Amino acid sequence: MTTSPSDARDRFGWPVNDWAAAVGISRASAYNLMTEGKIQSVKYLSKRLIITHPREFLASLARGEAA
Repeated sequence: MTTSPSDARDRFGWPVNDWAAAVGISRASAYNLMTEGKIQSVKYLSKRLIITHPREFLASLARGEAA
């Protein structure tokens, strides 16, 4: 499921593939970020949703926080 940029502003959770695509990284890298505690996620039933907004994560990189 791919979303347009306007849809991303209204979202509170992203499937791993969608979040990784929005940030421009691989799915495996997204899981590594979750393991390292650099992004937050929740699991509902069998679905993993990333709740850190892609913009927040990229901004943290620019500030040197998530490096």
